[in-house]
Amino acid sequence: NNKGITLLGGKMKKGLLFVLMVACISMALFAGGSNETVSQPAETIVTVAATDPWTSLCPYGTHGNAQSQFMIPMYDSLTAVTSTGEVQPRIADNWTMSEDGETITVHIREDALWTDGTPITAEDVVWSYTILTDPEYKIAAGRNLQYLVGTDDSGNYDGSAPLGCVALDEHTVEFKIKSELTTSIENLMYRGIGNQTIVPKHMTENIPAATFLTDSYWENPVTSGAYKLDSLISGERMEYVANEDYYLGRGDIDRLIIRVIPANNILSALMTGEVDTTTYGSVLPMSDWELASSDPNLVSIERNGFNNEHVLINNARWGVEFRRALDFATNKQSLVDDLVGGHARVAISAIVPENPYRLQGLEGNEYNPEKAKEILDSIGWDSSQTLTLITNASRELSQNIAVVLQQQWAQVGINVEIETYDMATLSSMLYDGDYDLAVMQSASNSFEPSESRFYFVQAPNGWLNIQDSSWMDLYDTAVHGTSIEERKPYYDELQRRLVEEVPMIFLFHNNTTFISSKRIGNVPYDDFAVFNWRYWEWTVTE
Repeated sequence: NNKGITLLGGKMKKGLLFVLMVACISMALFAGGSNETVSQPAETIVTVAATDPWTSLCPYGTHGNAQSQFMIPMYDSLTAVTSTGEVQPRIADNWTMSEDGETITVHIREDALWTDGTPITAEDVVWSYTILTDPEYKIAAGRNLQYLVGTDDSGNYDGSAPLGCVALDEHTVEFKIKSELTTSIENLMYRGIGNQTIVPKHMTENIPAATFLTDSYWENPVTSGAYKLDSLISGERMEYVANEDYYLGRGDIDRLIIRVIPANNILSALMTGEVDTTTYGSVLPMSDWELASSDPNLVSIERNGFNNEHVLINNARWGVEFRRALDFATNKQSLVDDLVGGHARVAISAIVPENPYRLQGLEGNEYNPEKAKEILDSIGWDSSQTLTLITNASRELSQNIAVVLQQQWAQVGINVEIETYDMATLSSMLYDGDYDLAVMQSASNSFEPSESRFYFVQAPNGWLNIQDSSWMDLYDTAVHGTSIEERKPYYDELQRRLVEEVPMIFLFHNNTTFISSKRIGNVPYDDFAVFNWRYWEWTVTE
């Protein structure tokens, strides 16, 4: 054998080695060429700017706009709503209300999955509402769950009856509504029971109540939305990847990034292409919005807004005649023209003109400084006194409004000193009644008229420091109806009283403005203010 191998020397051996080398090189070249032709498609990335960071990784940690913008891409609720009041299915695909308004039956989609592949069931819904109402979990569920049987006025379970949320079968949930709090099914499915985030029971039921909101589970959660959390940099950004099994369909966006950017830096980020749009409208100062509108690579959008700027009045200190004089001394149209360049509508209440509950033909008190002076003279007004006008230290528009109002009111002998505070201090002062006047702003919507109810809660729980219970009686009677026809007469009376008695001064409804990159389309800007971004519907053109 050794001799046989040796005989392969010389020219025969060299020839064989050459053939083998050529074969190996050819195979290597072929393999290399194959690698070059198989390439992965680039990720489609959309970056959205937010001005405030999240405050908790748990969707129940806090409530508010800053928290919602980071949670909603990955968590769904039973329903969502549009700016016109249309209730849209999410985890629930249909719902009905009994004739007496006391039972809501909700059906859960049978194709909805958690991101670990587990079906979303009625038990997940019942579990979510159980912990939302359980005082041991200390969840700030807001004022919306007080509708459920078995809860107190703040929406916490009080043991007075079994909680009004039970699973009838794997995909059906029955909600029981207190007889004294029945309202329209749209109102309930928008904010009473429909808009609460649902969390997976199988992943969260063993987390202790005491640590539920801060548990490490929320750093890598199982979720239900169109996008899954992929990574985050605390206080700076969250990155999400598409949920391939989302029940409403997989969208164009592979990776969604929500970045925290100071408002005064967003314009440059838009113009350089670092971000594509913002999570909320009217983030840019009007001067920046107008400048961005002239950029050929950007798209400017403007919509009628339904938030409102207003002046809160301490009703325990200042009677109706002074309040009326203050209203007549307020030039609202001048505020609109001079401070927001006409991009707003004068307000007479929180109910915008297109709201079906708006009392048509009702006009607010006109700007009439002479009439204001007459009223002040009739009540013996002492023009040497100085009132405090407080507002938000971090909100430029509120401060500008305060300055203009100070000038307008001085013309009729009402002198104010402006003081600015952070929001926590402002809230405390308003609850304590430690103020005269306050320039504030609030969110509302274009379809449900009870949004300003909060202000009219009797002292010491409402910001207007009202002693008169008739305001809350009127709100509660109005909201109790199950149809527009039942509710509207009471809201008509409410609007008349707001103009006549002026418990607060509604100034104007800001238009909502957006700037976006031309590469994104089909964006539901109208619905951003009601937390309905629908990222899976956005289109991206490179």
